[in-house]
Amino acid sequence: MPSRTANLAGFSTSLYSTSTFASPSVGIATASDDTTIQTIGKGPGGVATNTVFGYQALNSNTTGAGNVAIGYQVGRSNTFGGCNNFIGLCAGYSNTFGCFNTAIGFAAGFGNTTGTDNIFIGRNTGYANTFGGNNNFFGQSAGQSNTTGNNNNFIGNIAGCTNTYGAYNNFIGYRAGQANTFGCFNNFFGSNAGYNNTTGGNNNFIGQCAGYSNTFGANNNFFGCLAGGCNTTGNNNNFIGSQAGFCNTFGCANNFFGNRAGYCNTTGCDRSEEHTSELQSRQYLVCRL
Repeated sequence: MPSRTANLAGFSTSLYSTSTFASPSVGIATASDDTTIQTIGKGPGGVATNTVFGYQALNSNTTGAGNVAIGYQVGRSNTFGGCNNFIGLCAGYSNTFGCFNTAIGFAAGFGNTTGTDNIFIGRNTGYANTFGGNNNFFGQSAGQSNTTGNNNNFIGNIAGCTNTYGAYNNFIGYRAGQANTFGCFNNFFGSNAGYNNTTGGNNNFIGQCAGYSNTFGANNNFFGCLAGGCNTTGNNNNFIGSQAGFCNTFGCANNFFGNRAGYCNTTGCDRSEEHTSELQSRQYLVCRL
């Protein structure tokens, strides 16, 4: 029966050659040329429940078990961390004690050290995460700067990209909550929703560019395209409708319902304005002050 051969980056390893493989107690297969060592099997530490394939993959592992590491330098620094799945160039590179993480994509979860129960899928997702746990980041650079923020869900390219300590946030959509740093308990759904929010908390922005300029404003509900688009520090506002409360900046405790309701309000507080579905034109505006 002819020998079958697997070619790995310019070098070959016989699939049936016992001399190629390390002893069963170590469980490491290597194939090398002058510059690289390809690890196949259990990886360093010889832990039976690890699956390793790639140059320096799981390179520092000692007792970490139940890991899957596939790709160049994936999980390279892992020592005791277990039950992780690292797939893609340098994914989970800095992980040491972190457990139950899944990092798939170029440099996904690169800086994670002890964070647990995270899912990072996409290029540079969760790149700087160190201790943050229970996060789900999907999309290029989603949650890239997150360090210790917990229980966040960032879905979409660059969603929550600069979040560091903010926790319990849900940002869904392209660049949703991109500038958030410390803000917590926010829900931003839609392209660029809550884009500039930094420390504002307990906000709900739903719609394209809803709450786009909000920075410190808290306890706001903006529903509709560009609703509360210019709000920066206004609190306790409810703007429902396309461009409702668009120009509001510092105004607080306002309720604007309907298309462009309260559009020109900037700093006014405790106002209520409604545009009914039948009376959308400006001359039929119904105001309750």
